[in-house]
Amino acid sequence: MNVFIKKHISKTFFFYLVVLFLLSILPINGKESALNNNYILTIRLDYLGHFGIMCILSFLGIILAKIKQQNIWLISLFIFFFAASSEFLQMIIPWRAYNINDLVANFVGVILGILGVFILLLVNKKYKLACCSNFQSSKPELQQRRNGRS
Repeated sequence: MNVFIKKHISKTFFFYLVVLFLLSILPINGKESALNNNYILTIRLDYLGHFGIMCILSFLGIILAKIKQQNIWLISLFIFFFAASSEFLQMIIPWRAYNINDLVANFVGVILGILGVFILLLVNKKYKLACCSNFQSSKPELQQRRNGRS
């Protein structure tokens, strides 16, 4: 399982980004859309969708950064920028509607997704979970990949 995750996490993250970008510019949810009129416990379902989508994006991004040994804060900043720009872009697209609550839901999702990864890593450090054993590549393995050896 971990080999599969390490092999496909980059493709999954970037595919997810492209799908989210397309969803944010396509005319699927305007001001009078049925998506805006669904509620769960007085919270619009749309806000829960924004929260969940950004939570998954940040989770994937941080896991990608850990596996590839990249700067986690830089990936986090990129995800915050993506979350904000996808909402601000809707201000200039005539068939989309900007909503500050969507932006807040995006940011809460990003924050909780990032915190979820850090909590998972702390629990993994303490209990050595099988699902998380290879989140961070070892230095010799990374050097071999860079030199073209398997």
